[in-house]
Amino acid sequence: MKLALVGNAANTMFSLARYLRARGFDAHLYLMANEFDQFHPSNDSYADDYRDYTSRISWSNLPSIFYSSKKSDIRQFVAKYDRVIGSGAVPAYLNKAGGCLDVFIPYGSDLYFIPFVKLLQTPKSKFHKYAFLKYHQREGIRNSRVIVMDKSNDEFESNLTKLKPRGKRIVSNSPFIYAPEYDPGNISQNYSGSKWYPEFKRIREEFEVVVFHHCRHSWKTHGNSYSYKGNEKVLSGFADFVKEHKRACLVTTEYGPDVDESKKLIQDLGIEDHVRWFPLLPRKELMIGISHCDIGIGELGMSWFSYSVIYEFLTMGKPVVHHRNDELYEGRYPQMYPMIKATSSDEITRILWNLVNDSRRFAEIGDGGREWFLKYAVEEPVNTVVEALNE
Repeated sequence: MKLALVGNAANTMFSLARYLRARGFDAHLYLMANEFDQFHPSNDSYADDYRDYTSRISWSNLPSIFYSSKKSDIRQFVAKYDRVIGSGAVPAYLNKAGGCLDVFIPYGSDLYFIPFVKLLQTPKSKFHKYAFLKYHQREGIRNSRVIVMDKSNDEFESNLTKLKPRGKRIVSNSPFIYAPEYDPGNISQNYSGSKWYPEFKRIREEFEVVVFHHCRHSWKTHGNSYSYKGNEKVLSGFADFVKEHKRACLVTTEYGPDVDESKKLIQDLGIEDHVRWFPLLPRKELMIGISHCDIGIGELGMSWFSYSVIYEFLTMGKPVVHHRNDELYEGRYPQMYPMIKATSSDEITRILWNLVNDSRRFAEIGDGGREWFLKYAVEEPVNTVVEALNE
């Protein structure tokens, strides 16, 4: 079966393409024109065999590009494939051409923003283009044959409910990460080719406790509830911890609208010597950094079950801390991945002391998380997509 996977936000489609190719599918990955460079396959692989099946497509989430796209070009592209899997504005493109997307795997703003953009805030010169994209995205999602989306918080779920999709909703996460690339037992083989390995090694040797927090810094100027990450709580909780435990380090990245605000807060808290900033790193470098940490911290804002940051920690067998309201996900899995819950700075402080006092228990949490990841975030989701393609 010949497949087109279009869009690669958060590298999800690249991971899925690799799993499907391993299952014998002739899967081809198409990167959309508007996607960040960080979501290029070269940033998520230590090899370059992706070049054999990866191309760039002119499609974009930008209303102006979508508006000017030709129906005939879209139809010509789709005709080359047995199935099309997409995210971003891909549902809109197929709907515009009179077709429907076979499998839609939303990543976030393609579901909560594009179909619900408030046109009253749109400049008059661009109004009709935004309205055009909004209409086709709504209809494209409604008409998608299959929608693969994990169970989420009520606010995010409500977006799909409002659209009243006619296709089959499969409650499943997407295989965000290609696990064979990031095996904790083998990742050291890639240290020699890493630009940042020497710095991660230096941090590991200098500090007894290494905390990794590479969530987007979005806590002061965030635009909506989905974007609030609670970074300030992480920083404040860590600051209270290092008042007594002097050999601890927090590793973070210059990613998000509030990086400067976080740097100012770090200065105000007096913990500059205990924080190491890195530029926005490709995943293959992030994973090398994570392999050197003791614990990973995700979002303390809205409750989420699955997202890239958490799955990156789970992949590497590291204990994870974030906000997860289990009541929202009851019945979704026979068991949920082991983790440590937190929504406040005080909880972060307490968790870090617990890590120091009971490192063996935290290591077991990390090992259990990886075991869960391989079964419920790799094996079962890939099986789900394969079944959807064969229906």
